[in-house]
Amino acid sequence: MSDAAGLKVIFVAGAGRSGSTLLDRLLGTAPGVCAVGELRQIWRLGFRDDAYCGCGERFRGCPFWREVVTRAFGSFDAVDGAARYREQEQLIRVRNAMRLAWPRRLPTALRVAAARWRADHTRLLAAVAETAGATTIVDSTKNPMYGLLLASMEGVDMRTVHLVRDSRAVAYSWAERLKYEPTEDSAQPLFKLRPHRDAARWWTFANLGTELAPPLHRHYRRVFYEDFAARPASELAALCRFAGIPEVQPLPGSSTEFDFGGVHHSIGGNPVRFQKGAVTIRADEEWRTALARGPRRQVTAYTFPLLLGYGYLLGRRGRR
Repeated sequence: MSDAAGLKVIFVAGAGRSGSTLLDRLLGTAPGVCAVGELRQIWRLGFRDDAYCGCGERFRGCPFWREVVTRAFGSFDAVDGAARYREQEQLIRVRNAMRLAWPRRLPTALRVAAARWRADHTRLLAAVAETAGATTIVDSTKNPMYGLLLASMEGVDMRTVHLVRDSRAVAYSWAERLKYEPTEDSAQPLFKLRPHRDAARWWTFANLGTELAPPLHRHYRRVFYEDFAARPASELAALCRFAGIPEVQPLPGSSTEFDFGGVHHSIGGNPVRFQKGAVTIRADEEWRTALARGPRRQVTAYTFPLLLGYGYLLGRRGRR
């Protein structure tokens, strides 16, 4: 299968450690929706590294991904994951931002690479949709450069959900909290720790890049993690209406508890992608007491303009 025309893709944009995997899982419980995690990572984590799927199986051993790959490419051996990953990462380098926003500005070599990426990704998305019996795919990659590539795909109805979280919470999570998979390799953390300043710089780029990229705003909605955590039922319902998918309902008698369901297939993301069954949505506010004064001031200084614009410094969002 190679035609993704008419397929809807919900692209979750923003910075890592903002709750995107949780949002991905929740949206993926709607009928006709398939959440695949960070699809950007499929070439590296899937084809190259044979990492774990959200179902708990290795990528090549997962029946879902095996069927997807067969439909899209014929076999695992037909795909050089390392080469495709290198080419993709070359395309989405920051210096190519203006070129990706206006693809006609791409040099010939990058234009050819972008066309090859779109062809591969079209086959991949179409195969995921057919295997899952879905009409909508959730991709929580977040990187705005990758989002520009998605936006350049013809025939795909892309909806951007821009998820924003307080930069100090994000920097605290990246710099001081290791994440582990609940698998046999759980001694190895999922992500390396990042210095507070590096996490703050990436937070600024990810959010500002999303704000300033016109192709990502054709169908765009911004949602704040703090608002979502405080009012998950109403915020999720609004997001579903925006995305044009059936509303995801909380469990009876609750406005904060939802059902993740059973087996889930995802690439990359927070360990919550392995969770099954009921989950209670609550704000993770550990950073407010655990983040030391020095790093807090450093991150606030690095991210001040957007932090102010988003209302985090004036008491309009969350607590000061």
